[in-house]
Amino acid sequence: VVVLAPPVEEEHGAVLAFLADGESWSSSALAIALGASPRTVQRALEALSADNKVQAVGRGRARRWMTPPSCYSRVRCRATSLRPLFEWRSKMKRAAAEILREYGPFPDAERINGVTWFATGDKLKALDPESGAIVQSIDVASHAGTAFDGEHLYQIGEDRIHKVDPKTGKVVATIPAPGNGGDSGLAWAEGSLWVGEYRAHKIHQIDPETGKVIRTIESKRVVTGVTWVDGELWHATWEGEEGDLLRIDPETGDVLQELAMPSGVSGLESDGRGCFFCGGGSSGKIKAVRRPGHDGK
Repeated sequence: VVVLAPPVEEEHGAVLAFLADGESWSSSALAIALGASPRTVQRALEALSADNKVQAVGRGRARRWMTPPSCYSRVRCRATSLRPLFEWRSKMKRAAAEILREYGPFPDAERINGVTWFATGDKLKALDPESGAIVQSIDVASHAGTAFDGEHLYQIGEDRIHKVDPKTGKVVATIPAPGNGGDSGLAWAEGSLWVGEYRAHKIHQIDPETGKVIRTIESKRVVTGVTWVDGELWHATWEGEEGDLLRIDPETGDVLQELAMPSGVSGLESDGRGCFFCGGGSSGKIKAVRRPGHDGK
């Protein structure tokens, strides 16, 4: 018989254990990992901070929590039994997102859902990234992500995905959305549509002709935008007041890279080169973010 003691034998020990690798976490990410409410985790962090056992880095929506250097080695040696739980964190690269430019707010766009063709509820609008001007508008139900296959646009409207001819603005076909109204991001890659399902933490690869689900990727975070670029799968998150851009393993869903955003992200698109465009929800704005390892052009 082997008896295992708790890795950190004190109040809020579970929170300390997750911070034991010396890496930083947002309070919302800790809440998801622990299966606790955001308020419960926030109270625990405040109590630990008062005892100088954790420290906050950054302000407001970009705030992250970590173990102070003086406490790191002590907590780490008492948390070795959780090493498998930390493996995905040790493989992940984390950094603050570098904002290159901000667009908007735009007239008659109360909310941004997807970019650079972006959905505003009842209109689909096209943004010129160079000038920042709206260059086209199409009347179509548009409640979440948008994708382009080189010829047609695909737009989520409630529990459907509409295929739209951008030249005429006509809906030429409609298929069911896999999340039945809980869909939250759309991308085109490898001849398929990739659809985020927000609360289910899922990304579905679907047949663009029938809507049939080909496969499903489980993420560790909520999904508010999806994009593929150079074989990399990225998705956006928005939890509480915090947002991140995550590159995930398309086979396992493990997070490989994280960019901390200053606010929540309501849509994500790559320009295919060195830039991501991120929707800002009810702010009515779009942020251009440098893609790691690229010059942003």
